[in-house]
Amino acid sequence: MFDYPVILIPDEGTFLVTFPDEPEAITFGVTEAEALLHAVEALETGLSFYVNARKPLPEPSVRPELPTVRPSLLEGVKLAIYREMTLQGIRKAELARR
Repeated sequence: MFDYPVILIPDEGTFLVTFPDEPEAITFGVTEAEALLHAVEALETGLSFYVNARKPLPEPSVRPELPTVRPSLLEGVKLAIYREMTLQGIRKAELARR
């Protein structure tokens, strides 16, 4: 559901990680494995900007040639709830009144 493709770019002994669908999320690692591990945190942070701004989450594109990362299970559940609330037009103030 939240599998976002990542671009790994070798960069002077490290790997730079960017997301085609999430331009705010950028990180790096010494190895590819470390870079992908850091990518999860970068993705969660980048998506939190959308939640804090009450904007719809960017949809992950399908890019079979690229590796993907997804938020942790807990963050994924929170994001799924947020996405559904956004689709239904429910806002935080409305929830407080219920």
